[in-house]
Amino acid sequence: MIIVYPDGNKGDDSGKYIRPTPLISISQNPIKNKMGQMGSSYDITLNGTIVSRRESPFQDEFEENIPTGINLQHRLPEILARQNELREYFSQDGLYIEILDIDGNTPKLGFYAKVNSVSFEEGIWVDLCRYTISLTADYLIDANDKVTIDGISSSGSYTTPVNGRITVENLFISSGLIEDFNDTWSIETDESNGNVINEKFIPRSYRLSRNITATGKNIYGHPLPPGGYRKQAWEHARDFIKYHIDPSGSLYGSSIDYILSSGMLLNVPSGYVGFNHIRSENLDKAAGTYSISDNYILSPSGVTALENYNLSISSARDNPFIKISIDGNIKGLSPLEASGYLASGYLASGQIQTPYDYAYSKYLEISNSGQFGIGCDVYKRANNSTAQKLNSQPNSISLGINQVNGEITYNLEFDNRPVNYFSGVLSESINVNDTYPGDVFAVIPVIGRATGPVLQYIGGRTEYKRDVNIEMVVDYTDIGYDNNRESFMLTKPSINEPIRTQLNTLINDLSPATEPGIRKYFLNPPAESWSPKEGRYTLSLNWVYELDR
Repeated sequence: MIIVYPDGNKGDDSGKYIRPTPLISISQNPIKNKMGQMGSSYDITLNGTIVSRRESPFQDEFEENIPTGINLQHRLPEILARQNELREYFSQDGLYIEILDIDGNTPKLGFYAKVNSVSFEEGIWVDLCRYTISLTADYLIDANDKVTIDGISSSGSYTTPVNGRITVENLFISSGLIEDFNDTWSIETDESNGNVINEKFIPRSYRLSRNITATGKNIYGHPLPPGGYRKQAWEHARDFIKYHIDPSGSLYGSSIDYILSSGMLLNVPSGYVGFNHIRSENLDKAAGTYSISDNYILSPSGVTALENYNLSISSARDNPFIKISIDGNIKGLSPLEASGYLASGYLASGQIQTPYDYAYSKYLEISNSGQFGIGCDVYKRANNSTAQKLNSQPNSISLGINQVNGEITYNLEFDNRPVNYFSGVLSESINVNDTYPGDVFAVIPVIGRATGPVLQYIGGRTEYKRDVNIEMVVDYTDIGYDNNRESFMLTKPSINEPIRTQLNTLINDLSPATEPGIRKYFLNPPAESWSPKEGRYTLSLNWVYELDR
């Protein structure tokens, strides 16, 4: 016997017995793709007959005495009325149907049905009218009120395709019922992002993308509070992906680490891991689909920043030095997953490292902690680009910082000027000017003389002169103001080592006293200038000397 609950609430007063009991057929349709089985759907067909001698194909209960006498002129309207009842009770999805034993007391099989069609066989519709009702069910419920659904384990997981026996309630709190899903991976080269690893330039990076799409089912069940367990198709698709995808992006064991190490993608270099995880989610309620798209930047394990740089060389006839400029960009990588989880191995002192932190660490690495010098990676790149030996200290440094995007840009200029004479100075200038003897003569103005004044040689020569100008810039900008004398006067380079000794040595080397053939020499008052706030120091010296012949 068959009883139908049009509102889907089994056991309530809305149930109707179908009389005469129709024939029933059930066909199982496995749902699967190349990755495994995702359950089944069931095509159910009811083939029955409307008999005009009975009041209705539906009865609220068994009746012993059913009237059999209906006038001939009333039989067609009666059959049409019974057709309308069938259409009414099978007019919407989610109705519940039970198949009972012969005594009509014990349900043996039940299911929530989606209505495909209700059709009536052609005929004169006087004595009887045969009908066919086509239904679809996503699962069957046995006599113990347990769900029969293949491709799903008792825990609601699709990882092991077995015949499950779970309650309807557990079915709707499981990972979601779907009719299809796709899991695709792709890798492409990114020519806009390169890297420098151990001073080997890698002109490209890699981007890995993964797209997971699930198509769910509209599933009907007991309307248990709160709100019942009926889910729409897109909700099942969402729950399926949510249940099966872990923080590292794995599904059926296909995590990004597994993909990168398994050799499944031929273009992935060995030892690469994923960074800068970006995830986008899309749902289509009408189509019942839900999808997740994951994107990664691939970088060798432990390399947490990408770097690109451009190098240019220039020279001019009016300048004895060549100039080499380096423009670079450093982009920090984030080990954080889109879900907010931190990939293992990237936690420092209990604090999560941001992409800017990694970019800054990379800058300190290539710039020798900002001190540059012979061992600096940036200097090596510039120095290796020319046959000239460059000064290890750049002429200029320009930095750009974007902490939000985790980027640092730099511009440095090197040249092959001689190394600094003084220790620890930012820049220096040493100029020596020699003035040699000239004629001593008188200039005598003559009124009205068209050719100008009269020049009269009076005998003798002028003196020898030497001017020395020393200028340097030191990093004394953070001088403080607690003690003005200490902050201003006692920071002067000429009274602090090692510049004091180096300055005295240079003056002795440039003085006429050390040159041969000098009979006597005199030093005019030296002029010293010191600007503590600018760190700029100048010293001007002037000698007058006489040769011994």
